[in-house]
Amino acid sequence: MKFFAINFYSLVILPFHNYSCLFVLANPLTSELQAAVLKRHKSAVESAQNAYSSSPSIDDHHSEKNNTECSLPFDVSKINFQSIAIPSNCLSSIPDFTTCFSNPCIHTTDLSTPLFTKEECESIIQTSNDYFDETNGGKWTTLQSGRYPVCGFWIKDVPKVHVWFKLMLKQRLFPTLCSLFPDFVENVTDLVCDNAYLFRYTQETGQRTDVHTDSGCLSFTIALNSPSEYKGGGTWFDMDGGKVIHMQQGGVTCRPGGIRHRGESVTEGERYIIGGFVMHREKVERVRMLTGLGLEWLNQGKLQDAEEALRAAICVNPYFDAAYINLADVLSKNNKSDEAIKVLEKVIGEVNPRNGEAAYTLGMMKKNKGGVEGAKKCFDICLDVDPLDAEAMMAHATLCSQCSDNEGEWNWFTKVTKTPGVRKNTLASAYTNLGVILGEQGKTEEEITMYEKALVMDPENFHARHSLALAYAGGGKDYDKSITEFRKSIQYAPNMEKRTKILVDLYRVTVLKVNQYPSLRDLAQDQIMKKFMECMGEANYKELMSIMKNESD
Repeated sequence: MKFFAINFYSLVILPFHNYSCLFVLANPLTSELQAAVLKRHKSAVESAQNAYSSSPSIDDHHSEKNNTECSLPFDVSKINFQSIAIPSNCLSSIPDFTTCFSNPCIHTTDLSTPLFTKEECESIIQTSNDYFDETNGGKWTTLQSGRYPVCGFWIKDVPKVHVWFKLMLKQRLFPTLCSLFPDFVENVTDLVCDNAYLFRYTQETGQRTDVHTDSGCLSFTIALNSPSEYKGGGTWFDMDGGKVIHMQQGGVTCRPGGIRHRGESVTEGERYIIGGFVMHREKVERVRMLTGLGLEWLNQGKLQDAEEALRAAICVNPYFDAAYINLADVLSKNNKSDEAIKVLEKVIGEVNPRNGEAAYTLGMMKKNKGGVEGAKKCFDICLDVDPLDAEAMMAHATLCSQCSDNEGEWNWFTKVTKTPGVRKNTLASAYTNLGVILGEQGKTEEEITMYEKALVMDPENFHARHSLALAYAGGGKDYDKSITEFRKSIQYAPNMEKRTKILVDLYRVTVLKVNQYPSLRDLAQDQIMKKFMECMGEANYKELMSIMKNESD
């Protein structure tokens, strides 16, 4: 049978300069966008169908549905839930089908009735570890979660876990979602799993994720191990100043996927979770599809198409703040920074005054334009939303540096180092900057200590290692250690300019080192060169000579 028809409303996008009334619903959605949205939805459903279900294809769904009564494989009514209501503004900011979700809409299984048994959870963890023992020497793959990699895998990629998970979707998860969200879905056969992952959070890979929304109308998280096995963790929700939900082993949290949230840091031990995103076969998520198209076209360099799609998404739901942030990104990349700033000002002024991502991006844009006071206010918003936002602290520190506020700069960088849950590369940057400040004050020993702390956090941090080498050579006068650090720095140089700078610095310190030999005057030239090569490294010397020759030609 033919793919189901969808009734779309048309959109007219007003000129952007009148941003107090950016968008108005009016004429039909352009046929091109309508076709692109439908195509993207159908493709997503079919991909989900192929990956996580053994049911018939999407085009056969109606005949299957008409011949299948909704029977629950287990009694959902026996599962007790702790349910939480979210503020009305958070509810309206869900991208699609906001009227289908009513409060309370975040549901977590009670301690007395987990959805999965202890034995089931431990079996899945063991199966996952066995898989990587057999296929990758025990080393887990990583998945990108926002800006940061986390140990984990897509469930469809690990066969034994995949088989079990598909069965659990049919027997427990889909029936549970039907029971909790009856205004959104009536029948388990209406649901498909867009994607699912298993994460293994550790202290090294379990830092806080970015605040985000999920790619599906419904989402669930399964806790596979007990909180007694780790410290930290939990899911933070952007509501009433922030609320963290923790689960016991076998527990499940179900929610609309459009609620803003993040994973909290794991500071000790290991935390295993499964996360899944669920779509309705027949209900097209117009806002999410338009937003996805905008990002896809942005990545393809189709900036005008991306802008049109994101403006359309905002027209359909002017309360979905992520579409504004993505639109600002498109405008900025299209050399329309003033318009991008207006979009972000609308987000924190009207749409969601507590959107830290919008405030941070706006602050950085104002900072780059020299608007120090405006930037400070934006970073203050970030810290009001999340007092542990180390990136906003770092931004404040750089503003103080620009204004020659040495005390403020020192205080902000120090605050970063004392903030719990900060990512190691951010800590390394803070310690490096503190070292630079101490170096400018002539406090070489304290300066070196800061660089060493930075390298404990991030051994590959180029700036910390380069600065440490310079400190040893300067106030420290320890040429041996300086040469060692310079030679290590070479491999971490981010570009050819920095690499050349390291080689020149290494050459100069090697000269100082060789000149310290007490019997230097008694050595022949070839003996001196041998000692020089031993210190600098023959390959490094030849590379520098080649660079200098090319520059002189």
